[in-house]
Amino acid sequence: MPGLPWWIWVLMLLPMAWDGTTQMFGWRESTWILRIVTGTLFGLGNIWFVLTLIQKSLDETSAVQISR
Repeated sequence: MPGLPWWIWVLMLLPMAWDGTTQMFGWRESTWILRIVTGTLFGLGNIWFVLTLIQKSLDETSAVQISR
């Protein structure tokens, strides 16, 4: 699985940040549908970004172990 570029990761985090910020300052009230959508984007973005980094690290570690 190809890694997620950092700028796409940031784009996937922005909707949740916007939702939380606007509700915190009382500009609007968040709905459960909006929270589910923004939370899903946030979760998928983090999983995709972090798991590819973990996989790269494990691949590098196994390559070093094999070469010894």
